[in-house]
Amino acid sequence: MSLTPRENLLKLWRREGFEYAPAHFWLCPSLAEEFNKRYANAESYEDMFNFPFRGVSAAMKENKQDWMRYYPGVTFNPDTRIDDSGVAHEPHPGSMHMTRMHHPMKNLTSLDEFKAYPYPELHHDSVKTLTSEIAAIHDRGLAVMGGPGSIWENSWYPESRIKRTLFVGSPFPVPNLLSRSRILLLVSTFLIFPVLLSPIMPFLKRVFQIICLALACLLHFNMHVLLTYAHVKSRGLQARF
Repeated sequence: MSLTPRENLLKLWRREGFEYAPAHFWLCPSLAEEFNKRYANAESYEDMFNFPFRGVSAAMKENKQDWMRYYPGVTFNPDTRIDDSGVAHEPHPGSMHMTRMHHPMKNLTSLDEFKAYPYPELHHDSVKTLTSEIAAIHDRGLAVMGGPGSIWENSWYPESRIKRTLFVGSPFPVPNLLSRSRILLLVSTFLIFPVLLSPIMPFLKRVFQIICLALACLLHFNMHVLLTYAHVKSRGLQARF
């Protein structure tokens, strides 16, 4: 009996066997446009490549602000877009869909200014429609993908001052932790390459690879947790992990 894409994916994740290896990827805007030109009759590349899931998300409240007050003296290129967090995305010739990001909190210096900042808010009424959206996706035999987004990046982009004003006077030695983590991460990475190239026993080679990979992942995770914790504490909020 043939499995639906959702059933096949769940069986794969549960290590119960699978009929085929599912595929998933995102196309940047230019490649999506090229796909639409080549396959004009296709409904979407998600359907064409039989992706096993579709995404759902809750909407954010419209956040109309005079964002330019956070960019005194700045003149942006035409077509610059300012998102609901106040981050300006400035396009440049030849950069395709990539943009230069400008940070609205760059000039903020006090806790009161951070508290008064117009942060984006979740549109709670949009959550009510998710149940019907999820049911419709399940009826197509597909799984559902959703997530809260990236708390780290979404907090970082408006400020982009990881090693500057935010942590002045903070009890957490974030800059030193960053330096140590990067040094150890680089050292552990460079240690892997001689092992990969040396003719040692496969078992010892694999053990060393696993140790180095675990060390690199642990350092990377700790760096993000510590920075996020210091970021929350710098705002006088209660951090819970």
